Amino acid sequence: MTLCIQPDDLVWRAFAPENEAALLAPHPSQALMADYLRAFFRSHDEPQEPDDALLTRWLNGRHTFTAMMQALLPELQARHTLQQLDLVMFAHWTPDSDLGCAVSNALIHACDARQAFGLSVSDRGLAAPLFALSAIDDYLTSDENRREALLMIADQDLAPYPSERLAQLRPQKNCCLMRIEKRPPHQASGLIFEGYYRQPYAENGDPIDTMRQLLSRLPTADTLTLLGNPSLAAALQGAFPEHQTAAVAESLLCAAPFVYLKHHAQPGRRYLLAVPESRHLTAGVLRYQPCHDGPFTRPSRT
Repeated sequence: MTLCIQPDDLVWRAFAPENEAALLAPHPSQALMADYLRAFFRSHDEPQEPDDALLTRWLNGRHTFTAMMQALLPELQARHTLQQLDLVMFAHWTPDSDLGCAVSNALIHACDARQAFGLSVSDRGLAAPLFALSAIDDYLTSDENRREALLMIADQDLAPYPSERLAQLRPQKNCCLMRIEKRPPHQASGLIFEGYYRQPYAENGDPIDTMRQLLSRLPTADTLTLLGNPSLAAALQGAFPEHQTAAVAESLLCAAPFVYLKHHAQPGRRYLLAVPESRHLTAGVLRYQPCHDGPFTRPSRT
């Protein structure tokens, strides 16, 4: 069985920056969150104190993960009834400003998917949605009665503490929802998931050598489009003439490669979505096949 994502079943939106005056208003959870951050810093042997102005702006953000999901979900519900979902997963890098909210549970409730199992991937950085896709593949293919999943990817444009890395990316607050279904290989269509890989960096740390090692692990030598952030794409440019290289909009954080695929995927092409992590190059491979031969037949649930 194969995981398939129809491009029209991938809905996405970036949310405009919020009113500056509203972001600076005092927040009732300010002291509580500041105390948490002090403990967080100490646990990492960091002597810093919370930045009150930054923390206030983060706490006052109206576009929480749940709010973004609720704004976007009707677009998907207009296309599909989502009550039969078997799995709901949420993947993100940045923390949410809605303290204590279980986003995957909120999404299950919003879909009225009462039998769905919910999980969040919160500690995998920008590679979180690739790990989530692998987990969805494992979960759906392990039981013939499991057929549908919903993956939510979202990020905030601000963290409750100073982050030079986040600032460099000029982040946009955004949310992506994608419905994923399991199909027999001969009936697969859309963006077809072909695998998840973690490649340790080459001894010299060279991204070209690392990518070459990763490509050698793929089951087919078909032409690929190598997708990565601008730095990785620039490093790989010209090194693999048999493949294309393209940069994703890194300001979209976790959702960046999927937004690229929604708008730019070409029929018959395979895409390697690569995310540099501290010790690995993490990647997922998807192939775009717009249609299959014959109608899609869905077996009844047993």
